[in-house]
Formats: sequence, structure tokens, C-alpha cells
Amino acid sequence: MKSGKQTKYMNFWKKIFITSLVILTGWINLSPVALSLWQWRDGVLFRADWPSAASPVSGPDVLEPAIELNDGKLMITSPSGQWESPENWIVQQAAWTDLNHDSRPEATLLVRRPFQPWPVDRVLPHGGRISHHQDSDGMSSHIILIGWKKDHWGELWAGSALARPVRSFFAVDANEDGVQELITREGRYQDTDPSYASTLAVWQWNGFGFDLVSRVEKPSRWFTGLTDSEQNCLMLLQ
Repeated sequence: MKSGKQTKYMNFWKKIFITSLVILTGWINLSPVALSLWQWRDGVLFRADWPSAASPVSGPDVLEPAIELNDGKLMITSPSGQWESPENWIVQQAAWTDLNHDSRPEATLLVRRPFQPWPVDRVLPHGGRISHHQDSDGMSSHIILIGWKKDHWGELWAGSALARPVRSFFAVDANEDGVQELITREGRYQDTDPSYASTLAVWQWNGFGFDLVSRVEKPSRWFTGLTDSEQNCLMLLQ
């Protein structure tokens, strides 16, 4: 349960967020900044109408443990133990989610790390099926879930090198079915600007990993999740 101080703190930043959104919306007709609003429904991503009011999407209510992300290094600290990202990982983003639908929050990480082929490709005569899933520095993009495993923090799931590197993500119940989806901005390994994304995508957990369920070509450099007055999930892109 949140304390009164925590509730006031959250309400303060919520007001700041909404005010910023109103200002950004007002810039649409006053500046060359290109903002667009998207929604996912019935398996399709489509342009959405601008709402009269909106608030930021929220993840699982987690007060403990703490996540600390500094200069690509991540540490999870709790009364029962700690977890620190490996030295060769560059953690680009971290958030508490429930993307694996087990009703227990896990930390979802966006990670750059040295490319590794599928183990089976090392023994097949014509392996290397994902060999191009890396940049010129030999680094690949991964989504990794970190959670509590009986008596320690550790990897719950780690995806292989993504075909399209993820630039940023958020988790939300995008279609109001009671479970979260993973929303991503994706680029290309040959991009020279690491903030640039060429596609917007929605992924769903299948029990063993994530399935791509929708993708549109939409260049962007930033996005966030919103909820309108009717509790529809919206994706604001710049």
C-alpha cells in the first residue's frame, strides 16, 4: 500500500506529465515536430484520434526491490539479495513489468551484448542463420526478463539476438484482455543514429517467448504510452 507521501509524489508527477502532453499536443500545428498517436486493436496497429484527456500508462505496483541503472550497468537490490548485470552487457532500459503473465513483477531489460549464434548453428554445416543480427561492433539487441528464482535473482527468460534492434519499449495491456503486451520501437543494425527507429511493433507472450503480432513502418525518435478517459491504450510517437 502506498503511503500518503508516495501518493502525493506520484500525483505531482502525473500532473506534470499531463501538462507536458497538453503542451506537446499544442505544438502539432505550431512546429515541425511530427507527433502521431497509435492504437492496437484486433491485432492491428492504426492511427488513433487525439483524446480530450490522457494519463501515462503504469506498470506493476512495485515499491521493493529497487532498480538502479547507471551508465549501462543495472543493479537490483532487495532485502533478500542483489543482482547485477554482467560486465559485457549494456543495459539501455529497465522497467518493472508482468510480461510473462505469472502475476509476479519482473524486470524487463533492453540489453546490448556481444553477439552469440544459436548453439545449434555451431554444429550445423550451414549455420549462421542469425549471423547478421549484430552491428559493426559485434553487439546485438536483446530483451531479457530478470526475476526472483526460489532463492535468488536471475534470468527468467533471455531472447536470442533480435533481427531488428529495439530502441525503446514499454509494457501495457494494449487490448484490454487482462495481460500485458510488449510495445517496441525498432531500428536497423546499420543505423548510424541509435535513437532512430523505423518501425513500431507489438509482441505477445506465448508461454515460452514473444510472438510478433503487429508491426507498422513508422519512423520515430521517441514514444510513450498513454491511457485515455475510456482506458484505451494509446502510443504517442515523435
